[in-house]
Amino acid sequence: MYKKRNNRVLLTLVLLIAGLIAGLIVLKAATRPKKLPSAETEPSRHQVLIYKSSGGGVEFEQKWLKKETDTELKLSITDGTMVTLLIHPKSGKVLKDVTINEMDNVHNSVDYLVNDTGDGDKKRVNFVMPDKNLLMNITYADKETEPAVPEPGTEEEPETDEVPQETETPYNLKLHGLTAEILTSYMGRFNDQAFLQQLGDDLYIRNDASDYRGVRDVTFSDEEYSGPKEKGNVYHYVYFNNDKNFRVLCTYFPQEDRYLFTDPDTALPVSESETQSETAGTSAGISQGTSASGSYGGGSGSTSGSGSGQAAGSTVTSISLDIMQVSKNLLEFCGGRDSFYDQVFHYVELKGLSGEITGTMDSYQIDPEKEKAAFSISLSSGQTISGSYDRSSNEFSFTGL
Repeated sequence: MYKKRNNRVLLTLVLLIAGLIAGLIVLKAATRPKKLPSAETEPSRHQVLIYKSSGGGVEFEQKWLKKETDTELKLSITDGTMVTLLIHPKSGKVLKDVTINEMDNVHNSVDYLVNDTGDGDKKRVNFVMPDKNLLMNITYADKETEPAVPEPGTEEEPETDEVPQETETPYNLKLHGLTAEILTSYMGRFNDQAFLQQLGDDLYIRNDASDYRGVRDVTFSDEEYSGPKEKGNVYHYVYFNNDKNFRVLCTYFPQEDRYLFTDPDTALPVSESETQSETAGTSAGISQGTSASGSYGGGSGSTSGSGSGQAAGSTVTSISLDIMQVSKNLLEFCGGRDSFYDQVFHYVELKGLSGEITGTMDSYQIDPEKEKAAFSISLSSGQTISGSYDRSSNEFSFTGL
């Protein structure tokens, strides 16, 4: 006999099992541990507080703006960012000074650069954002009254416009290519004015005989120096007038706060006296130079003087001595121009030379680690002076006459 199956019971059982499974899934999802946020958080940011001034305004990247009131600006900037601010003095005003200090310790200042933008009195301020909150003050001064208009018929206006530009940067050079990494490598001690002044002095920028006479633009190269290095020194290539092949190697000595510019591709000549001296060598950290080429050493002027004294043969002599193309690096290392010249003059005097004598510095070599220097001077008399200087004892020694 046929019996009809009760499908209602079977359906109820299926629904009960399905509900149980769904409940288990929901329970598992609810009790599953929440995924912790990624350990890689975005870089930290710090605040720059800028007090507003009636003398001008400040232009910055809008993404940095955190808060602005009538009296102050608050910027939020990621650590390590190369910050660029444009300062806009109002009509009749010029930028006087900028100070950037740590907010928690106002005695600690932050290094920065101020450069001309080429747009009137606007200035560009650059610094690397540290992991500190900063306080920035900007002050302005009244612009000096323009000089009187020249009389009709005199075309002097272009020349008066160029005078301030000549004094804005040493040798009227423009510096390019500075990055946060380069500034950091100088340990906060980079000074653009001192850098350009030293470069212009060492490369005879204003000397007609110099290979660098026409240099106007100086650019830090992104090419890393891979040659021999002395621990603690900083090495960078810089090139000129947008020509990467027209370059020199800049070595910075932090202990002396001094820059040295040398040809990276050509070994500098070493005189016989230098080869024999303790400072001979070409390793990094030994500053070498030659004045004969007009490319290294010092200014284009001369060191001169005259006098009379008792010579070695007890004969009274009259001496006039000029020393041309003396290295500024060497003069500073040896205690200054007067000290160096007096020692050379005294040696020439003791050796009985007389009359008008002209000398030319052929070469020099400085070893700041050993605190010693060696140099060679050719005299118009046909003789050569080989000299050395020991900075630790402040003593000169000479041979050759």
